[in-house]
Amino acid sequence: SLTKRILRWIWTGLLTILLVAGLLLQAPWKVITLLLIFLLAATALPKQYRKHFWLTVLVIVIALAIWVFLPENNKDWQPYTFDKELAALEAKRAIPEDENAAVIYDQLIISEQKHEEAPPNEKMAELMEKGEATIPLEDVNDWLASSYSTFYPDFWTDELDDLTKKNHWRSKDYPKIAEWLKTHETTIAGLLEAAHKEKCRFPIPPDIDSLSESLTRLSSMRRWCYLLVRAANNDIGDNRIDDGIQKITIILRMAQHLYQQPSFINLLVAISFERLAIEQLNKSIITANLENQHFVLIEQLLGTIKHNWNANFPNILDCDKLMAKNMMGMIYEVSPQNKMRFNRNPMATIRTLQSEDTHPLTYWKRKYYKTAAITAWFTMPSSPQKTGEFIDSIYDNLYTMADPNYNWPKDLTKEHFYMKNFNWTKLKLNFKYLVTATMSTSKDTIHTIHNMYFRSDSMRKACQLLIAIRQYKNQNGSWPKSLDDIKGLAKEDSFIDSTNDNPFVYKRTDDSFILYSKGGDNSYDYPSKVINDCVYRDDHVVWPKDKKRIDVQRELGLPVDDI
Repeated sequence: SLTKRILRWIWTGLLTILLVAGLLLQAPWKVITLLLIFLLAATALPKQYRKHFWLTVLVIVIALAIWVFLPENNKDWQPYTFDKELAALEAKRAIPEDENAAVIYDQLIISEQKHEEAPPNEKMAELMEKGEATIPLEDVNDWLASSYSTFYPDFWTDELDDLTKKNHWRSKDYPKIAEWLKTHETTIAGLLEAAHKEKCRFPIPPDIDSLSESLTRLSSMRRWCYLLVRAANNDIGDNRIDDGIQKITIILRMAQHLYQQPSFINLLVAISFERLAIEQLNKSIITANLENQHFVLIEQLLGTIKHNWNANFPNILDCDKLMAKNMMGMIYEVSPQNKMRFNRNPMATIRTLQSEDTHPLTYWKRKYYKTAAITAWFTMPSSPQKTGEFIDSIYDNLYTMADPNYNWPKDLTKEHFYMKNFNWTKLKLNFKYLVTATMSTSKDTIHTIHNMYFRSDSMRKACQLLIAIRQYKNQNGSWPKSLDDIKGLAKEDSFIDSTNDNPFVYKRTDDSFILYSKGGDNSYDYPSKVINDCVYRDDHVVWPKDKKRIDVQRELGLPVDDI
């Protein structure tokens, strides 16, 4: 009798603890209800009925066990996908094929893929032989830069790679590279044809597998971008200024085409292309023999750069939300008769999306996943539609960031997501928290991406200032002493740094000058901010680009650190 009482107290205490923990951690209501029923049965239910209650529980458990071991037809069941939402998004973006630059880009990719792929480099071959899953970033970049063996000539070296990307060069000094560029004239002509089209619509990536197709396309566009940079540097080195500016224009148009794609990865690549193009313009403005007609052409080109966050951001969220829904939709399966159930083999679904071979499940694995479906009934929404409603409610909070009056933080030292320690007090044991925790999209990440928007607009303004600075030099034989000297040569808003709404920093040096942005916090990064072991810097050197930030800060007379 004493032993029974002790066991009953332990059982009651355990149920109480689990119930309180479930309430505090906002566990699913089905789990809370089950714990509450068990607790009431152990405490409030009259003793004469308790035996009947637990016998009923035992019968239910036996029935579920029998159900688990019953044979089941798994043929033709497929992971649930939100196809209607995808069709609606595609219909909204549809344009005539002859207006779509994506058609030309896809043709160029097909033409490029006719070449034989380069073998993995020695390091990657060694890692593959060891069976290691993680490949160092530098090896991935090496592979991306030389995905196809015919893209770079046999005589290519790191020195030539660096020189042709960063400097203007003449054909007579590097005749082999000039001849190699001629072999890519067809590609450049195709990119120029695409640049003449204002609109570009690539298919929306609704899931992880489709996202890999986008990454493959972006790898090709990255190679084209650097091909154009090298060709532009050769044109300007050979004094074909108009041709060089035209190729930089193509890069900017590629960026504008990527801005039209509703995904964050395309947005980030677009920003990087735009920055690269503007840096090429900056270099040409200061170091090349440009004339006034070229300055006018560049100013017109800068005027074509359009950033419409309030219009583009909701479209990106729509597609990001669809991808989140389809990812969570893998929890469910649908039959040809449109019947729904929890997925009996979720890992096979994931491997299929990743284009990996799937193997038939063993008998006990099938029973394990069928048992897991019972657990899913208690913890997950009962249908993919309810899962979609959960995800909609999470994203509703993000759509407010498309409001023109949204208060954007420019100093991200307190906002930056990777600088925050995990807050255990916010831990929840429910589906909504799981979705939120696994989502790559959050306000912190969007703040960071939007700050890159500020930086892009800041670089555009700085480029306009560089034109005025160079024109002043051409007229007066020296660089201006301060930005006040060029007030009449540039638009008034060009002097204000978009990242902090304050003037750019300018200083004339012995033989050149410094143009500098203090970043969103409007303060110099000295010493570097170290938050949660992360080094945070947001200052940006506009000119000179061939010097490190720390050296420029020394020239500005700032105390610097070596972090």
